[in-house]
Amino acid sequence: MRGSNMNSPTLLFLTSLIGIIPAILLLYYVLQTYDEYFKDSTLYIFFAGGMILGMVSFVLNVIIVYNNSKFFNYVDISILIYVLAFAAFEELMKYIILYLKWFRGQHSTTYYGVAFGLGFGATSIMAIAYRDIYMFPGAVLTNPYILPTDLALSLGYVGLHATTGGLIGFGSAKKIRWTMILMALGLHLVFNFILLGFWWVWYPTRFGDALLLAGIGLAGVYFFRKEYMSRSLTGKLSRERRRKMKAAHREAQRRMARGLPKEKSPGMPGLTFGEKTPFRKSTEEE
Repeated sequence: MRGSNMNSPTLLFLTSLIGIIPAILLLYYVLQTYDEYFKDSTLYIFFAGGMILGMVSFVLNVIIVYNNSKFFNYVDISILIYVLAFAAFEELMKYIILYLKWFRGQHSTTYYGVAFGLGFGATSIMAIAYRDIYMFPGAVLTNPYILPTDLALSLGYVGLHATTGGLIGFGSAKKIRWTMILMALGLHLVFNFILLGFWWVWYPTRFGDALLLAGIGLAGVYFFRKEYMSRSLTGKLSRERRRKMKAAHREAQRRMARGLPKEKSPGMPGLTFGEKTPFRKSTEEE
């Protein structure tokens, strides 16, 4: 039977978890040890704002693509709209927000860009998961590849948007106008081109494509965290962070040598820090 017995609001909530849970986990991975360099309240706003704009992308995907199965029958139209137009539109939205005058030149904009991208990716993946579960509930029960594929795509989506949001945020923080957005757009075009091929194959090949997309998204996050996170800080803050990291490492070794338990982690960045170190703004930015 076509259509799910579950009411739409409940289904939307459940499918949103497919994107939100990976997004929160990646938020922790990317922002751990950087908690004193951004404001929790601003991070919430960017994450929520990304979710809202991701919902806009979700609606456009449903209207233009998923409700029109003939869309993918035309290679030229598919490449023009699905690969080029959607990538340009989504990265342009990030660019407009992150390059507002209030955020340019602030080191924290890099971290807010990551949160913005994660929120964006968390809801944009809903289009696929919602379609699979609502339109074809029987297939979900009989095809063991569908839900793992949706989860792999979720990792790809949130990883991609975290990376591109972070790159554009870094460009705003360093007042680099075009280089970073072109990098973000290039990565997004590659991702969308592979994603387009995803729709022209069937399981289990489709699952393999989803794993490839997940690999691209997660590799992007790893590369960004390694190459750009610390570079967003000013020279003074970067030196202070290195001293604190070295001191924390020495303290951990001392406790281990004495057989003492490890100190508790401060929690999830931007979510459960509690008594966190006050937000640090370098005098170079004032």
